[in-house]
Amino acid sequence: MPATLRARNGVAAVARKAGPMDHATQVDVIERWLQMHRSGATQLADDVLEIDTSVYTSADWFAREQQALFREGAVVACLTADVREPGDFVTLDSGGVPIVIVRDDEGQLGAFVNACRHRATQVVHGCGQAKNFACPFHNWTYARDGRLLGQPRSQGGFASLSKDTLGLVALPVAEAHGLVFVRPGGGDTPDVDAIIGAEISRDLDRFDLAGYHVWDRIQREWQCNWKLILDTFTESYHVFALHGASVGPDYPGHVMIYDEFGPHLRIPVPRASILEFDHRPQEEWDLLAHATVQYHLAPNTMVNHTIDHFILWRFEPVGADRTVAEMTMYTPEPRAAHDANGEWAKSMEAWFDLHDAITRDEDYPESERIQRVLGSGRVPTTVLGRNEGAVQHFHRAVRAAVGG
Repeated sequence: MPATLRARNGVAAVARKAGPMDHATQVDVIERWLQMHRSGATQLADDVLEIDTSVYTSADWFAREQQALFREGAVVACLTADVREPGDFVTLDSGGVPIVIVRDDEGQLGAFVNACRHRATQVVHGCGQAKNFACPFHNWTYARDGRLLGQPRSQGGFASLSKDTLGLVALPVAEAHGLVFVRPGGGDTPDVDAIIGAEISRDLDRFDLAGYHVWDRIQREWQCNWKLILDTFTESYHVFALHGASVGPDYPGHVMIYDEFGPHLRIPVPRASILEFDHRPQEEWDLLAHATVQYHLAPNTMVNHTIDHFILWRFEPVGADRTVAEMTMYTPEPRAAHDANGEWAKSMEAWFDLHDAITRDEDYPESERIQRVLGSGRVPTTVLGRNEGAVQHFHRAVRAAVGG
């Protein structure tokens, strides 16, 4: 049985794969954070930022976001781990476009509009493994590479049409560094290296993100704007209050540092145990044993590393006041490699339940309450403090991408 580490709330964690994240980067992050803590400070933006709350409520602004960010832009669809083997598939929606990502028989990754070419029924739902895809409406059948294979019992009704012209509509897709990006509106193939940049690429490669395995996933819809959820994810100032009865005591979240990479962010969130490094030599410093490292990949994705596992959070906007939140957890070893009743499996289940509970019971309900207040029309602006610089960066990046 792998060695374990004790983590927050007593949840055990399996020792990490060797070598993730450059040690010099870890030392830099720890030193910056400790300096802030010693001086009673935090990383500050240049000024406060006033937010026009119509960005959370306006149908017009929502439509502009959908077009610029979620159709024309490239978005994270899933991780390599979700579609590792031929026939593995995941479905999602982005900018109103239903999408299926699938690994074909040759190991190539494809992305398609998830709509039958007969009457536009969604061909497949959820995620899993499939030899081919059969539309539930009339059973038109498609291969893993999108080709139309059959039109059963159609009695020659489509004989005048070539099957070659009736395959699933392909979308631009790219895979690198354990991430899968898709461009829902069509156009150029996403250049993952250019999108996320060299620093994040190096981090994810050192983690060997592509080598992780799906543990479990859960999806729920919440009655709030997608940005309200990400506002919370991109600041830890709230932790002592909103999570005061759960994980708050373990995290001195009022001290925060972050790094900007284009529209993206790296946000380390240390536990109080990191303070022990103030009295230990730098060669012993280990950020990953004492912090969650969050990567916000614009516009709507968080890739978070905690101790020995990753969480992918995807927030699909389905209305100005409606968001589907999906959480998928990934582990360095497959679930099948361990006894389901063993220590490791129980530890992973406990982690999954903890991540789910904190967001389900604390974060997301607060976002719903805020949305209801904003919906009253009586709060025209909110304000982001200088100590909420990462949230400011997120909003500026959204506005720059959408325009106006």
